[in-house]
Amino acid sequence: MRSAVEEFRIDKRDGQYSLIRLEYSDDMLKLNGFYSEKQSDGNGGEYYLYELRLTDNKPTKFNVSKQVKAASGCTVKYYRTADGRANGTGALSSFDLMTDSVTSSVTYYVRVTSGTGATRDYDLRIDGLSMLEINRYKLIHTVNADGVRVYEKELIGSALRYAERDIIPVETLFEGVAYSCGRDGRYNMIERKDYVAASPAFGTTLELYFYDEAAVVSDCSEYNKYAKIYTMTEYDGGWALATYGTQCVGIAVLPNTICGKPVLSATFSSSSATELYVEEGVKTFTAKFADCGALTDIYLPTTLRTVGLRAFGGINDDAVIHCAFASNDTGSFDAFWNYKSGSNAEYTTYYLEGYSVPEI
Repeated sequence: MRSAVEEFRIDKRDGQYSLIRLEYSDDMLKLNGFYSEKQSDGNGGEYYLYELRLTDNKPTKFNVSKQVKAASGCTVKYYRTADGRANGTGALSSFDLMTDSVTSSVTYYVRVTSGTGATRDYDLRIDGLSMLEINRYKLIHTVNADGVRVYEKELIGSALRYAERDIIPVETLFEGVAYSCGRDGRYNMIERKDYVAASPAFGTTLELYFYDEAAVVSDCSEYNKYAKIYTMTEYDGGWALATYGTQCVGIAVLPNTICGKPVLSATFSSSSATELYVEEGVKTFTAKFADCGALTDIYLPTTLRTVGLRAFGGINDDAVIHCAFASNDTGSFDAFWNYKSGSNAEYTTYYLEGYSVPEI
């Protein structure tokens, strides 16, 4: 018989209420406080989810065995890893479970054995949810002589406080906001509707930016285009880009700016990129390469003014440097700018080769 007391989560989104039952049960066990439906990890795996509000945003003790009730005649064992469960090694003791804490996310690999010896496996994930301080900003910018945006941000109202994954009503989110949309720090667009509070990349302060809709749409699109081939870190003064292994395959583009901010550096490590196109507007070549034997062609723009010593070390020894400028335009470059690492030989270099930057 089902317990007369059950847990539910009440959601209100876009004016509509819904009840989500926080319990799963079958003939072998019951999970109290877990979502009744399995969640997907995006890689073909599934798990049962429990959301734990962290105490003061700090590691919080959580004994998962208190939430798991085995059916009559069944026994439960907990493991740290799927391999441990498969091999039946390293089962957690009651002391291990009693002293465990959750910071961000913990997965337990559970095996239930019935009285007849039948077994069934369950993956239980505990997500720790922090309380967020949410600051909303009106974003204003001007463009300087180099085509780079100079930003100012103006705080809208007072900070909001919600836990991760809470739903912020549209009336609260857009109170005092003159624009129809905005974005978060990861360039996810925020539309004028109820909003699920997402965790920031770092810390527990979430910043949301509101400005002209056309600019928001353009910025989010541009960011996501480059995020396909680079790991992108944003600073006040610009971007640091990095790409590793098969993150970029084939053509890579090194832009002058992304969302109006200059690209400060780019690192290619064991990259599968075969061609690198540097956009017009770039004045200083800041890319660095390590073990990029697949990279055989680099295209440099007319605007380039600074290239350092052996700037292309780490690419294929037979690579070709294609320059949109003339050979006598390299006076401001290092004297050995196009020399191979540890060698007095130059990369094959062609001049006055115009090119178009391909779409990625």
